[in-house]
Amino acid sequence: MKQIDILVAEDNRGDIHLVEQAFAERDLPGEIHSVQTGEEAIDFLSQRGPFAEAPRPDLIVLDLNLPVTSGPEVLTKIRSDPEFPPIPVIVLTGSRSDGDVTRMYSAGANAYLRKPADPNDFMDRMERLVYFWAEEATLPPVEENSGEERSTDQ
Repeated sequence: MKQIDILVAEDNRGDIHLVEQAFAERDLPGEIHSVQTGEEAIDFLSQRGPFAEAPRPDLIVLDLNLPVTSGPEVLTKIRSDPEFPPIPVIVLTGSRSDGDVTRMYSAGANAYLRKPADPNDFMDRMERLVYFWAEEATLPPVEENSGEERSTDQ
């Protein structure tokens, strides 16, 4: 599988740990970058403050209920600001609300996944998610600070 950079915006450290564990145990390709608030997600994507040297991610896994700036607010900012390249955004949440599903797709989410309660199911879901986005989908090129383009189709 191709290497991809993934930004995980998730306030639950346990869920971040499960994502990291899935990558380690299942030998998934890529690097995980995690933030715990919506503000940090925007700063990471804007390469501001402590994230000045952050890579542009190939994929964003976004929690719906982030503190400070919510998941829907982050998604709206990503989709409406020309500063951000067209990065696929996957909403991964515990919400079972059909209204949340509709709202996130309307805001520009590429997929909405419900978090399974079982940790093994969670890791299986992450493995399938990474496989799809690293191997099956063609991701848009991502511009780095240098202005050069990078694609996961190597």
